[in-house]
Amino acid sequence: MAAHEAVLVLRGESIERLSTLKASISVDDPDSFSIKMDHGAVEMHITVQSNNMRTLRNTMDDILACIAAVETTLEQIE
Repeated sequence: MAAHEAVLVLRGESIERLSTLKASISVDDPDSFSIKMDHGAVEMHITVQSNNMRTLRNTMDDILACIAAVETTLEQIE
């Protein structure tokens, strides 16, 4: 078990939009985090675990940057 853990919960307008966000970050480094979808609550839970706090923070930063880029793109398309 890792010494440090962070959980990011995203609530969305639709499960389809959350699935698009999930697809954009799943290719990054799948061994460093896990993603669970809650279809009933329309939520995506991203859990990052690491023995090193800096690595955890960098992984969260990468995930947030990917999500921000995809959200910007989706807003332009819509």
